[in-house]
Amino acid sequence: MRIKLLYIFLLITNINFAQINEYLIKFGVQGNLLIPDTEFKNDAYVLSLFGRGFIKYELSSSWESEIGFGIGNLSGVNYQNKKWETNLIPLDFRFNFSPFQSQIYSPYIFCGIGLLRWNVTNLPSGEITKKSGWDILIPIGAGIEFCINSKLLIDLKGSYNFTSTDYLNNYDSKKNKDGFYSFSFGFTFVEGGNLSDSDGDGIIMKMEEEIGTNPNKFDTDDDGLSDGEEINLYFTNPLVPDSDKDNLTDFEEVKYFFSDPNSQDSDGDDILDFDEIDKFKTNPNQKDSDKDELSDGYEVFKYSTNPTLIDSDSDELNDKEEIFSTKTNPIKFDTDEDGVSDGIEFNILKTNPLVKENHEKYISENKTENKINLENLNTDKSVILQGVQFLLGSAEINSSSENILQQVKLILNENPNLKIEIHGYTDNIGNPDFNQKLSENRAETVKNWFVKNGINFQRIATKGFGSLNPIGNNEIQGGREKNRRIEIIKVK
Repeated sequence: MRIKLLYIFLLITNINFAQINEYLIKFGVQGNLLIPDTEFKNDAYVLSLFGRGFIKYELSSSWESEIGFGIGNLSGVNYQNKKWETNLIPLDFRFNFSPFQSQIYSPYIFCGIGLLRWNVTNLPSGEITKKSGWDILIPIGAGIEFCINSKLLIDLKGSYNFTSTDYLNNYDSKKNKDGFYSFSFGFTFVEGGNLSDSDGDGIIMKMEEEIGTNPNKFDTDDDGLSDGEEINLYFTNPLVPDSDKDNLTDFEEVKYFFSDPNSQDSDGDDILDFDEIDKFKTNPNQKDSDKDELSDGYEVFKYSTNPTLIDSDSDELNDKEEIFSTKTNPIKFDTDEDGVSDGIEFNILKTNPLVKENHEKYISENKTENKINLENLNTDKSVILQGVQFLLGSAEINSSSENILQQVKLILNENPNLKIEIHGYTDNIGNPDFNQKLSENRAETVKNWFVKNGINFQRIATKGFGSLNPIGNNEIQGGREKNRRIEIIKVK
């Protein structure tokens, strides 16, 4: 049996496989269970404990050398069923051969030679020939390493240990030498090489070299995500900051906007994630941001409606109703331009909002409905210009805003000493810097409208506040609509 084991080992070592393990040094400890192999057949039922420490050095891509030192005992029972016990202190040198491996595991076989110091400590009755000595030790076996992380391996090993003595069990049969089987579990610590992770990004060096990332840089593409996060968690390209080339970095998508860093259009609404965030202020993860049953892309590219508003023109008909039911213009407050909004015609007057009709009676009875109260401008309180709206993501005034602006112009004409300050606000969706600039531009656009219509520019100041001072809940659509507003206040 022993000769067969040795023959199989020699045969396997002649097979040439490639190993992909490179390192500077390995060291570790092992705990072993020993089973004696002596003349006493009942020895196999007695287990012994043995501890060993070792250091390994790489010799080539497939071979490594190992030196180890151990201490333990070996015990069994003789023919009279009495226990014998021997202390073992081996020092051995081994060659390990790894036929193949992955980044997770590495099987290997080994053979070595060393010295064994042994000392019989428990002597059952019988002829005692020799109690202690120094002899040759030849271990052969196989094992496998499993990678826990870049610094730690688990090592499982089985071996047979030949010796040059027949006195380990205090009995000499004059035939075979004594030996023992060993089954071990241990921990191996790795320093350097392809199993190291010098930059702490969670990827071992060998893998970084294969991928092309910098093994000494935590974040190769400087996008704010570690190489390990990109490869193992988000499946993005660690070599470029914007994997899907949508003008949003991988970090911005996964940490800030929660969009898909591997898709230019995360929600499939035909609008790029960047345009949703930066231009249209829509949610890149919701196909229908305003929940009006129209996709954002459909609203933007086909009907030019506002995908963040259920009712783009504030005529009290939602966009879907205007497109599919009333057939009115969803971005025009009064489609037939007869002085009454589409919503009032359809819902209250029951007239056709597509046909221009005489509504003088209704207009006369309700002419103060949206009129700006001059008394409000005589206080320190601001006045919200309900109905002043802008095209999506821009400072261009929507045509439906003319009625409100004309009322303010009339008040300014009737009160030539009145000076006002125009305040612009946005909701909190999107980039805060963009929102701040947009609010400033919208306030300035309203001022320019007044100047263009005959109001002295020195009577009007402007300020933008971005998403500050919300008057509605930014967590819901209706609240965000309230927060996107223009206010005016009297300047003392």
